[in-house]
Amino acid sequence: MADVASIYSKFRGSRTFLVGLVTFVAAWLTIHFIHHQFDPDFGELNTLLSMEASISLAFFTMVADKQAQRDAEQAAVNEQVLKQTHAIGTATLAAVEAVRDVVQALYDGKEQQHDPR
Repeated sequence: MADVASIYSKFRGSRTFLVGLVTFVAAWLTIHFIHHQFDPDFGELNTLLSMEASISLAFFTMVADKQAQRDAEQAAVNEQVLKQTHAIGTATLAAVEAVRDVVQALYDGKEQQHDPR
């Protein structure tokens, strides 16, 4: 059902839908003004448009819920990647500091050997 909701939502946001809706309402109004007995208080038009809006709301909610679920899944993946990246960065920093200490110790040792005091 979520796929139907997604397809409907995309169609509902298209120019085709907008042009179709405007054409439908314009045709309804034209028929109303030509034949005054046709939907005299626009009750049927109001009902049709309200039903379409209610159905759209249900579909949009379904699409939003599906997107929220995908966003939550992506956030979980992003958090795992962040934790792994942090762990790798911490390990790399520790290795760099260890190498620095070894190099510093070697350098200090050479300075003491060459120190004429």
